[in-house]
Amino acid sequence: MSTVPYAYTGSTKNPKRSLWERSSSAEVTGDRGDFSEWSEKEETNIKGKQAAGLLGPRIVIIGAGMSGLLMAIKLKEAGLDNFILCEKGTDVGGVWRDNTYPGLKCDIPAHMYTYSFESNPSYKQRFAAGSEIRSYLERVAVKFDLRSKIRFGKSIESAVFDEPNGRWLLSSQDGETLVADIVVWAGGILHQPKLPDITGREGFAGHSFHTARWEHRINLRDQRVGIIGTGSTGVQVVAAIASDTKHLTVFQRTPHWIFPLPNRNYNLASQEHVRHWPGYAKFLRWSYTMLFQWTFARAVTGNAMLQKLMQWQSQYFLNRKVKDRVLLKRLTPDYKAGCKRMILARGYYEALQRSNVTLVDSSIQRIVPNGVVTCDGTHHELDVLIYATGFHAHQYMRPMKVIGVEGKSLDDTWSESVFAHRSVALPGFPNFFMLLGPQSPIGNFSAISVAETQVKYLMHLIEEIRSGRCDLINPKQEITEVLDRKITEGMSKTVWVSGCNSWYLDDKGKTTMWPWTFERFRAELKRPQLDEFRMTQKSSKADSNSLLNDPQIQTMLTR
Repeated sequence: MSTVPYAYTGSTKNPKRSLWERSSSAEVTGDRGDFSEWSEKEETNIKGKQAAGLLGPRIVIIGAGMSGLLMAIKLKEAGLDNFILCEKGTDVGGVWRDNTYPGLKCDIPAHMYTYSFESNPSYKQRFAAGSEIRSYLERVAVKFDLRSKIRFGKSIESAVFDEPNGRWLLSSQDGETLVADIVVWAGGILHQPKLPDITGREGFAGHSFHTARWEHRINLRDQRVGIIGTGSTGVQVVAAIASDTKHLTVFQRTPHWIFPLPNRNYNLASQEHVRHWPGYAKFLRWSYTMLFQWTFARAVTGNAMLQKLMQWQSQYFLNRKVKDRVLLKRLTPDYKAGCKRMILARGYYEALQRSNVTLVDSSIQRIVPNGVVTCDGTHHELDVLIYATGFHAHQYMRPMKVIGVEGKSLDDTWSESVFAHRSVALPGFPNFFMLLGPQSPIGNFSAISVAETQVKYLMHLIEEIRSGRCDLINPKQEITEVLDRKITEGMSKTVWVSGCNSWYLDDKGKTTMWPWTFERFRAELKRPQLDEFRMTQKSSKADSNSLLNDPQIQTMLTR
């Protein structure tokens, strides 16, 4: 494992300007120097510049999706240019880059799913296609000059806190080690596809793939296609491909509630309004935010009247679309609307009633080379098998190995359940921050609004470090435990714990969501209460290589 040097190249005329770039040698270059080791004189020099606001801490952002780009933009706005983004993929976009399946749409209104400071006049419909959002994020990366800051194909496999030096050592898949004063994990929630544990899955002889790894080279026309899963993704895929297949078999474990929020197309005139009138774009974003804030967000967090109204509308929509009483019964959930993520989509019920579509609600017994056998003994012959089975939603940055203070690993910290300090930090992991971390309010609300709230909060903490008032920020264990207990108690009033099995729940039945309104979340994260943190200075320097070569650390990284 080699420690890769990065050099700071700047000028005395513009001391805030910085650039992470490869150095061909391990020698110190320019103002910044080797990003792995400094002499005491260089350490003092850099610390003096940080205190004067001339340089700032070294920051590594993991992920160049929506939240990672947002973090980078706000760092640049604050004059903190000493950062890079490590992106495992080949382009920006995160979940919107990885998912390209037919029918992909965001279930948040398009003009609500934009940064507050950057509207998107190019949206063609109320619920934007995935490709539109990806294009938006690509344009944002170019407009804010972020691409030069991104290291594509750079997957971070481990992060070890170098306690004697008060910094993080990040190891990538290509054997390089990056050094950072601050790490911001922005890898997203739904990025690790989950395949079902079904006997015989590996033995299927036809084409099979997860929806997040869609095989566009496979033509579904004249094929017998099976799809396992009827959540948000499955519903969108079924509606999109039903008419293109010879026969489509939909394997349903649990029916879902679908809310009839209509889509609409935006004509050229509407797009021009957004393009030329910034105030109109802000009004659209505000109005949709208010709509979701005062309906869906409250319906799932304890407002019984709104929840019942949401359920009545969903049931009415189902009754109106499905006239066959037997099929209606099979599609009616036995849990409250909102217990699982509400689906906002159209075309699914119509697709299920096509002559070439079969709904199967008998449990799957096994997968065989030419199809699926269900528990009722039926053999469903298939040429293509699609898994719309979701993601490992509670893994967050894992399987990346993270080791904090006193060698304690993230896996050990989260051995009982995942938690966080106000959704962005963890005790025992100084200067390691998260976006859209555990206990974020992501239930039927815009992830962008959540991320903007979190980034603003983190910028206050980073300013404490940049100003020289402290080097390390570590949330207090006792405060975090109190907050976690309050969140767990608050969850009892939400619809998520009313009696269904969803990806909101971990394997122990705990919900790692935010149980109150988004307004409360925004208020509590308006500004950090610094007495909730231990804010300290770095200790004396030590040999980082000895840390990476420590047998105990090596064992943790490889297990």
